Amino acid sequence: MNLSAVVFFFLCLLTPAVGGAASVATSSTPHFSIHYDQPDSDFAYFLSGQVERVYSQVRTDLGVIYPVTVQVRICGSEACYQQSQPAGNYVPSWSAAVAYPSQSLIILKSPSLLKTSFDQSIKILTHELVHVGLGQTSAFPVPRWLDEGVAMYESGEWSIDRYLSMVGTVMADKLMPLRELTAGWPEETSAAELAYGQSYYLTAYLITAYGQNSFRSFLRYYLSGASFEAALKRAFGLGLFQLEVQWHSFMRLRFSYIPIITSSGTLWLLISLLFVIVYIKKKRHAARQLEIWALEEESIEAGRSIGTTDPGGYRPED
Repeated sequence: MNLSAVVFFFLCLLTPAVGGAASVATSSTPHFSIHYDQPDSDFAYFLSGQVERVYSQVRTDLGVIYPVTVQVRICGSEACYQQSQPAGNYVPSWSAAVAYPSQSLIILKSPSLLKTSFDQSIKILTHELVHVGLGQTSAFPVPRWLDEGVAMYESGEWSIDRYLSMVGTVMADKLMPLRELTAGWPEETSAAELAYGQSYYLTAYLITAYGQNSFRSFLRYYLSGASFEAALKRAFGLGLFQLEVQWHSFMRLRFSYIPIITSSGTLWLLISLLFVIVYIKKKRHAARQLEIWALEEESIEAGRSIGTTDPGGYRPED
């Protein structure tokens, strides 16, 4: 048993059983050791069948290595989640999981606690596994925006809410400078969400603009010991300042159609077109109704001429 596993074992002993669970159970795969309480046994079983696929995907996509077994602690309560953190560490209650690369440890809230699906929890695990891989492989501290951006991109965490938030940020010219997202990270929820969004779109920009192969080369240079600036230069031919300038231009271009669509002139034009469409439909409906009434009148007149009863019960002889 490696050192991180020993540390985790004692950590689990110190964590009170949750929801009446008698003890912490363990499920093992070639590269993972999954620890859980009995109420989360179904998810733990599902996770055991998925983690090796995720592991292979992350290693292939990013070229990272995992020198030791990854410990995963599933927590079904907020108390378990906070108490399972290594001594002296606190994480915000809004977080869904946290990774400790130096200990090869991931602490993950269960789907029942998050009120989410098993598949969504796999995305969360993928996110944290990227953190572990980058942290264990890099010779230097990974810039926070890169660490989060790669994790989000790899786990496919795009969302319409994040997109709309970024639209408002770009329109208001409120993008955070990269220097603020390199070593630190906002603690306030809305600011943290903005930081996550910027990290995702910057990573997506590098992959879109320069290609997946160039991005892999960048990570390979950086993780093998090159400085961040040197890896940028070698893979993309630009420095950090140039990267930020190009990315800002890309963001303004990407969202440039939003102000046009939401401008007051465009809005009144759309309203006018809507009224025209409704008017035309009403005219067509009225014309059709006149045709129906005309046919009914013809039927009534025909009934009068031959002495039959009309649809309304009118009898000519009366």
